[in-house]
Amino acid sequence: MAFCSHAPSCSFEHLIIDTVSFVTEERTVSGVTGAHSGSTELFDLFVECPDPAVAALATHQALDWIAALVKGQGLGVGLRATLEMARHLYRVRGQAVEAGAVSSELGRPLEEIRETLERLEEVGFARRIRYGLNLSGAKYYALCTNESGDGSEAASVHLTKGTRPHPD
Repeated sequence: MAFCSHAPSCSFEHLIIDTVSFVTEERTVSGVTGAHSGSTELFDLFVECPDPAVAALATHQALDWIAALVKGQGLGVGLRATLEMARHLYRVRGQAVEAGAVSSELGRPLEEIRETLERLEEVGFARRIRYGLNLSGAKYYALCTNESGDGSEAASVHLTKGTRPHPD
């Protein structure tokens, strides 16, 4: 395996690193991209990440950003809300949050927060909490965690050309 000299894969690595760093508030996040010696299209990407849910989110975000840029589109207004909501859920991990309270806390419109929470659930970063008795009908969300909840599971996401990322 040789080190990567391909700009797209290295850019992908840095988008993931930036997302991991923003969400987790880690000052330093390491990554390396290794190109396969016999191919210009295959590479392995390794990024330090403390949480499988953050790894999945960062990979999805990087793919979405690159796809939007390739199509000549902007990055969208939901980008900032997604990253802020992800950071908030990561900060309060272990606690359930409700869209109305988060809307007030982050100073963002309620509908935007609801859409963002649903988007984070779709990519495996957040999970909906279902209470046996919920008189208000409010939806609650929390950060997805590994089964033990101790952060000991390694974060790993595999990419195959033409597919969306899927956590192991």
